[in-house]
Amino acid sequence: MFKHIVIFKFSEFAEGSSKEENTQLAKQQLEMLPNIIPQILGYEVGINSFNDPRAYDLVVVASFKSVEDFLVYRNHPDHAKVLEFIMKRVEDVKVVDYLLQ
Repeated sequence: MFKHIVIFKFSEFAEGSSKEENTQLAKQQLEMLPNIIPQILGYEVGINSFNDPRAYDLVVVASFKSVEDFLVYRNHPDHAKVLEFIMKRVEDVKVVDYLLQ
């Protein structure tokens, strides 16, 4: 199994909307992807619950059967559209990808 974890720190205001509005919109768009991309085995999208200065705002935890399935997801045009939307609204992104043995 292959795991893909991404955390996003949204800008306070971007593209005409607040951090909270953009975070909610991003969550809604991300949550549609498992219905579109069958290679996704598991998919969680969460918004940070605590106001900690070290915290990021949104997390995606995705599971795939293989690296190849992850690459299908990563290169999928619908994923690219969501990522384009998000990248205009964030100030930082961190990613961890790993194989479970």
